[in-house]
Amino acid sequence: MMRSLPTLSLFVLIATACSGGGGGSSTPTTGPIRPPTTPPVAPSAQQSGIRAAAAGSGEVRLDIALPGTGFEAALFQGTSPTSIYGTTPVVTGILTSPVLLTGLTDGIDTFFGLAIRATGTTAWTPVGTVVRTRPAAPIYVDATANPNTANGTSPATAFPNLQDALLVAGSLNGGNVWVRDGEYANGPYSLGANVHLAGGFDGTFALATRDVAAGATQLVGSATLQIVEVIGGGSDGTIDGLLIDGRNTVTEGIDITDSDVELRALIVRRCTDRGVRAKVTVPTPNRHLQVVACTITENGSDGLSSAGPIDLRFDLSQFDANGQEGADIDNLEAPSGGEVSLVATGCRFFGNVFEGLDADLAAAPLATTPGTFHVLLENCAFEQNGLDGLLLDQEHEFAPGFAATIAVRGCIARANRLAGVHIDADAEGTYRLERLRCTANATDGVLVTSETNAGEVVLTASWLAGNLGYGARAGTGNKTLLASHCGFAGNQLGGLRSENVTASAVDCIALGQASLLTSAIGAANVVAAATEDVFVRAPRAFALASAHSQGSVTVASVTGFALGNNVVAADDGRRLVVNQITGSTLVLDRAPQAFTAPGSLAAYATSNVTDDLRLATASPAIAAGITPPGTTAPDCGPFGPSAGGAPGHIEPTAITTLQLLSIEPPLATGLTPTTALVLTFDRDIDPASALPDRIQVLRNNGITIAAGIQVSGRTLTLAPPATGWTAPLRLQLHAGLAAQDGSPLGAPLLLPLRIL
Repeated sequence: MMRSLPTLSLFVLIATACSGGGGGSSTPTTGPIRPPTTPPVAPSAQQSGIRAAAAGSGEVRLDIALPGTGFEAALFQGTSPTSIYGTTPVVTGILTSPVLLTGLTDGIDTFFGLAIRATGTTAWTPVGTVVRTRPAAPIYVDATANPNTANGTSPATAFPNLQDALLVAGSLNGGNVWVRDGEYANGPYSLGANVHLAGGFDGTFALATRDVAAGATQLVGSATLQIVEVIGGGSDGTIDGLLIDGRNTVTEGIDITDSDVELRALIVRRCTDRGVRAKVTVPTPNRHLQVVACTITENGSDGLSSAGPIDLRFDLSQFDANGQEGADIDNLEAPSGGEVSLVATGCRFFGNVFEGLDADLAAAPLATTPGTFHVLLENCAFEQNGLDGLLLDQEHEFAPGFAATIAVRGCIARANRLAGVHIDADAEGTYRLERLRCTANATDGVLVTSETNAGEVVLTASWLAGNLGYGARAGTGNKTLLASHCGFAGNQLGGLRSENVTASAVDCIALGQASLLTSAIGAANVVAAATEDVFVRAPRAFALASAHSQGSVTVASVTGFALGNNVVAADDGRRLVVNQITGSTLVLDRAPQAFTAPGSLAAYATSNVTDDLRLATASPAIAAGITPPGTTAPDCGPFGPSAGGAPGHIEPTAITTLQLLSIEPPLATGLTPTTALVLTFDRDIDPASALPDRIQVLRNNGITIAAGIQVSGRTLTLAPPATGWTAPLRLQLHAGLAAQDGSPLGAPLLLPLRIL
């Protein structure tokens, strides 16, 4: 998103962002931060998937990120991406990558998907993305080949010019183009329909020796606007295993118009504008862009931008150190009567000048029938970006009936210069924020803003610590923030705050901050000093750092810090040691890396500075949660609920749970004394589980109100007593409420009821 913005100091930015308000952006204060050399995530059970694919005649090679110890993998194959996992796997017990398959039929699209399961179990869980291949004899490209004998049919007669090979493949309505390592600089290169472009080959052109990780097949900048262009309806093409380098002379690395493309195992860097640009000029049908195991970095503007009705899928990719957004989804456009989606799994958005990921949701112009948006972000990291780490902005508030389902699960949002996760929830939608780790951000860990449509945002099993604003905040607007089983620690302004409507927190833990709740109600929350043994391992003190030079850090207070303390700056996981304390200055054994002031420091009692948020043996949070009479209370904190676990990631094998989607009338709107309250969940409710002691309407003094309970499919209706609702009231949903398929309630909830 191109913006012309005023220049403000960082302190003004923080004051503005902490005071409330709606969406939009401010001016960042720094340039791109050089990305770390580590991948976005280490291959593990939650980050497995197919990373690269190349097909030849009757054969295919698949490069795979495999699960860790205790899991096994299986490969599924089919002719449709939607039904592939309904078949029997073609390979099981995969322990090494790559996988080479033969005996395939040429000329037919063949799809592959990976699934995992814990050793000793039977059910397979899909991971990563399904990839497309089309086996056929390859067309060979070798920059050193003799042009006089070139026809592309063999390595000996390879085309020296990549564009010649692409033209031949396009004339055949598709084909595989194999490119030998080397430098190709005579673009732009046009990708036609069903053309599959693959690099990483040595002079033998053998699939067995293909290497996509080396980045040795290079398409480089020349006197053109783009290096690769996909224009005018090119459908179902792929680009796999190339380094696309603009060398700071070419505008875009890959320019896509009205086309469907899979980008896999690419490095796209140093373009003067965008690394990848995708746009739609024809409103229907939806186009599709899949980005798998790619690194898009050091581009002058956005790493990736898209506009229009494009279904987007990002997996195992890095969007780092770009001059504006890492990924700018400008007008993710839902068509009239249709759906559009944005799914990102296992990706990193690091060190970008503006937001890490900025997605604007918009209705199709002149739409006559409401459409829907599906947004799922899972196991992603948003770190050290110049504005919000993640900004999801609903801009369809003036399109009646258009609605979004938004889920952000298992994500990390760390050391961003505004909020870690910002949901600008201006329109109709459902919101699920689960097992987030939002730490050391310059304003709030989680920020929810809104304008027009009332509704609820559910935040569960998350760790919100060391933020310079609040751990979580509902800004000016009419969305009700409901927190359950979260940990709030060392946030400079407090734990949970709501500006306009009453928020709530239940079964949460608060450590070392001014207050847990502001304009919010609570139940069964544990408030402790940071020095108490609440968790197995967590920070014992937090400090606001206002300046630093080399290893000397000026802090607002040295309380809780001592000589020899182990310290972490901006929650980067790197252990530092306090060698000296002079007034308000901590002298560390080495300088923090990529640390921007004002920032957050955390002190640990042990040399191990990796948080372990399981409860300590004598923790006051053990069995301290709300519970129906006669049942065992759950533990407070992120590990307590049925859907609990370590914040910052979600296991693909995690259990399925019953989730609250919406409430009618919304909590912010309020109830008349005679209005029934209707709760809608994501699946059918088991009527036998909807007992009065699990669905309790209470006065503030704890007296239960006898409400009528009725279950119908996914809805739970509470009818007022004969005397009507009388304020003040709150509704508690307890563990034990379950779905018809046996799924337990994800986490207990406390709902503030406003009686008109």
